[in-house]
Amino acid sequence: MEDSAEDSSPVLVHRRRHLRFPHRRLDQPEDSKGSGQNDRSVLDHPWFRSFDHLCLQLRQVCLIFLTAVLPLSLSVISMIWYNGGGGGGGGGGGAAGSDQYKLSKAVTPDEDQVEDELYATENYVALRQEAGTVVSQENLDFLLVVDRRHNLSYEEFIAVYDGKRPVILTDVVPDWAASRWSRDFFLENYANDSAVVKTVDGNGSSISSASTRLADFAAESSRGQPERWMYLEDELFIPTRPELRADLGEVEVLGEDFFQLFPKAVQPWDALLLWGSPSSRSPLHIDPYNWTGINAVISGRKKWKLFPPGQDHLFYITADQRCGFPLDCIKYNSPVDAFSPNNTRYPDVQQAEFAEVDQVAGELLVIPTGWFHQAYNMEETIAVSRQVMNTNSYREVMEEIIKAGNVQRAELPPNFAQLSPRLQVQTLVDLFPGEILEKGRLLTEAVLGQINSLL
Repeated sequence: MEDSAEDSSPVLVHRRRHLRFPHRRLDQPEDSKGSGQNDRSVLDHPWFRSFDHLCLQLRQVCLIFLTAVLPLSLSVISMIWYNGGGGGGGGGGGAAGSDQYKLSKAVTPDEDQVEDELYATENYVALRQEAGTVVSQENLDFLLVVDRRHNLSYEEFIAVYDGKRPVILTDVVPDWAASRWSRDFFLENYANDSAVVKTVDGNGSSISSASTRLADFAAESSRGQPERWMYLEDELFIPTRPELRADLGEVEVLGEDFFQLFPKAVQPWDALLLWGSPSSRSPLHIDPYNWTGINAVISGRKKWKLFPPGQDHLFYITADQRCGFPLDCIKYNSPVDAFSPNNTRYPDVQQAEFAEVDQVAGELLVIPTGWFHQAYNMEETIAVSRQVMNTNSYREVMEEIIKAGNVQRAELPPNFAQLSPRLQVQTLVDLFPGEILEKGRLLTEAVLGQINSLL
């Protein structure tokens, strides 16, 4: 680029003349040309000089294009493509959103020889700390799409979904005997049995809970409105009726459930019956102990809003909430109703990114640890909520148990992190104070006694 066009022009003319007249050397002295006069007259012809000049100008234009315009154009095109313009990305909105999210690396399970069980070597917390990859708008859009899967293997579930993304399984609930449950089923078999029912008036301004006969609840359960609705939410209705508990099959893809290592006195109840009128809804929350949540719709239809981790500061969480279980935990409930938000009172929630998905009868939703979520019953709906402490949630659950003060972190042995997942959980369980276990035993006996007196 240092050479000027004038320096290069003679080279272009000489090359062109060599190509057009290869039988002559143009650098011969004029005296030696002999019969070349005709050739010289051709070269001096005005038409040839005009054509030659035109070629020279075209060559200069090509040089400018090749050395300046083309590289600049390619650079601009590359920038547009890289930032999503060519690949269907989010344009200007993606840059702002991408600073808020980290995408977990896939976890590849391997075999741990301790007790011959299959364990993943990482969990969601470690992945969030180690991945360090800012999610583009395109990847964020991918994260916020809830897949529907069937024949999902344990290995793929651990690698793709567990602790990372919600997923709906379509081939689990239809195989359960519980899939036959309906309003008529419960009225035929349990009409005079009581369950805990929450009644909400004034879009949340008035909330009351009471033990109510199923027959009385069912008489009103189809009449829910956005400003008044009813929700049967009973943790013990299914566990205290073995025939109902037997109707619930296992979810093999979830793998091990370390809650089974807990003493019965402090083991979370594993089947919450949910029967809601139209417009009934859960609060916006993270599940107790930050476990892996499962929700199976038996009849009806739900709409979900699911919020990826890292947005807690947008939900106006009240500090120092406690779940009140024998094995205490911190409660993460938001006053925000994501389906009818008060943007004047809670403006920050408008910044939150979320996945929205409908769930129909026969589908099972798996909610990863760390995801705030809220369910809305679009019609009268019967569902069962369950939980596991599995491969990619056991560390989060243990952390919540420690944060609540049930066990002191200093009591953990120095080699705790090197133990297998099962041995880590068992070691933590062995440190539960006797007074907590006794409190749990007495509370469980009292609750079961009250229930038995009503049966």
